[in-house]
Amino acid sequence: MYRGKVTMMLAVPRLRALTLAGLCVHLGIGRSTWRDYRARPAFSPVIEWVENTVWVNQFEGAAAGLFDRRIVARMLGTGGMD
Repeated sequence: MYRGKVTMMLAVPRLRALTLAGLCVHLGIGRSTWRDYRARPAFSPVIEWVENTVWVNQFEGAAAGLFDRRIVARMLGTGGMD
């Protein structure tokens, strides 16, 4: 905008928060299937890596102001971040 008028429109990509529920939808599995995989020792390293990646994405996105901090705090179970 320049002097209150739109001078040009740009498509600005927006970062989307990763979620385990979204991953399950993408994989075509239910959350209970994810929990079953988590219980298997053979899958433990990859499950831990995925869950850590999702947590870091949500936390850093909220800390940088890219995501709503209150929503992310609830998802992460960390309480308020105000």
